[in-house]
Amino acid sequence: MAQIVKKTAFNTTKTVEEYSQKKLFGVGEAPLLDTIHKHYPKISKLYDELCSLKWKETEISFSQCLVDFEQAPSDASEAMIKTLAWQWHNDSIAAQLPVYIIAPFEPSSEVIAQETEVQSNEFTHGLTYSEIVRMSFKDPQKAMADILAHQEVYERSGIIGEVLAQIQAFSIEYAYHKLKGLELPSDKEIKKHLILFYFIMLCLERIKFMASFAITFTIVKSGYFIPIGSAVMKICQDELENHSEYRKEVLKELMADDLGKEVFEELKPTLATIVETVIDQDMDWTNNYIFENGNKNLVGTNADLVCQFVLFCAKDVVNTYKLDTKYKFPKANPMPHLESFMDLSKVQMAPQEQDIVSYVTNVVTITDNDKVFNYNFN
Repeated sequence: MAQIVKKTAFNTTKTVEEYSQKKLFGVGEAPLLDTIHKHYPKISKLYDELCSLKWKETEISFSQCLVDFEQAPSDASEAMIKTLAWQWHNDSIAAQLPVYIIAPFEPSSEVIAQETEVQSNEFTHGLTYSEIVRMSFKDPQKAMADILAHQEVYERSGIIGEVLAQIQAFSIEYAYHKLKGLELPSDKEIKKHLILFYFIMLCLERIKFMASFAITFTIVKSGYFIPIGSAVMKICQDELENHSEYRKEVLKELMADDLGKEVFEELKPTLATIVETVIDQDMDWTNNYIFENGNKNLVGTNADLVCQFVLFCAKDVVNTYKLDTKYKFPKANPMPHLESFMDLSKVQMAPQEQDIVSYVTNVVTITDNDKVFNYNFN
């Protein structure tokens, strides 16, 4: 039986010279957290920005939504529940897996600081959805059981869950081999899995979450579920302006050397397939679940517009990495009513995306908490 190699949890041999070397991963086990040698200033800046945005799931009261779920049109209530179910599920995944996946690969101080802050932020997101359910339904346990019964939630997350499971298995095997002193995978294989990890997280945060928020914000625009809209605006800002930008920055650094460029070129067909599958699953979700039973309209939008918005979100990822896909992407935002909820002016776009309209966030001031409005949509 192989012996455990590790003697201590602390890195007692790393020198100052080694700390001065620029490494995104492979910096050694449990070194000092280092702000003296800042090799990745963009990641450090994103960390500082996310710290400044810190908020708690208890800051907003969702009690008004108890009334809204009873009084809103049934199609709006059903679409909101379905959307919340998916967002709750996927933020719970994002809050619990990423740090554990990358930890065995010995990330730099900048990466581990930002990754743990992102994870903490995702916990707030996941707990916010839990708070929404707890405060918006007379029987939150039954509501939770109903949400868990939505198998379509897991189907929409299919490719995300599958790729993350594969990378998690590789990470666990790598950690076990390192602990036991067994042969480790090649640097190329490690870089391949790290690129896949950051790319699949980018697809989740830049495409799937944004497309999901489009439904939430469209319903809120009609005057219902205002507290949910306020919370999801915060979540959207975190995901769009920080998390997805962080994924892009790490991917850029992973691909900066010759090995990274080689691995990326080999992975491009796989990455293109992943994006296409993400789009396919979101379009299926939109057409056959959110707008099911022939209901093609929902409070100011329809299935075709939402599908175009899915493509609009995916275009940034496809163009950034110059991927060949089967889809044709819209030149302009097909859902301009979202401009009061999302701010794309702070997002780093690919060069091909310079024509995208800048959005303004936080321009909506909520002054009607605890008021009940009656709307006639007939």
